Amino acid sequence: MAAGTRTAPDATTTATAKNVSYHLIDETGDTTTVSVYAQVATTAAQIEAMGDALQAASQASLYKITVSSVWSANPDKNDASTGNNDSVFDNVVTLVKSPTPRSAFDWYIPAPIQELLVPGSDNIDPASTELAAVYTALLAMVPAGYGIIQARFSEHKEVNKAVKI
Repeated sequence: MAAGTRTAPDATTTATAKNVSYHLIDETGDTTTVSVYAQVATTAAQIEAMGDALQAASQASLYKITVSSVWSANPDKNDASTGNNDSVFDNVVTLVKSPTPRSAFDWYIPAPIQELLVPGSDNIDPASTELAAVYTALLAMVPAGYGIIQARFSEHKEVNKAVKI
């Protein structure tokens, strides 16, 4: 099964935008996040001004601001390939965990290529070179000590058996 075509610009070049997210918590403990897809030239002072204005306009508590660089192209569904698991709602879900208590997260590979699965099944193939490349890149980005614990294929909210990696 062929992978889709990447149209996102090279991340070693200048970003095309910033994603600024403001995280809030209310008096019941419910949280929400509001995000702004901002110009790449947006300054820290402008981000802070929005934080101040948002806090002044909300009963919730602004407890975190995150800013990420964005490298974006125009999305085009014709750049995606077709196959058995071609929906972005079909995922390989991987549990990534640190030895530190309560330090874990799920990592998703949407619309996985067939080579990530054991032929003729929905089970993850731990020997997949494509899967190994994703995990190697992921572990290089997170703090030392994190490891891949297990992975499973999930199709449209259906949960399948996890496989130890």
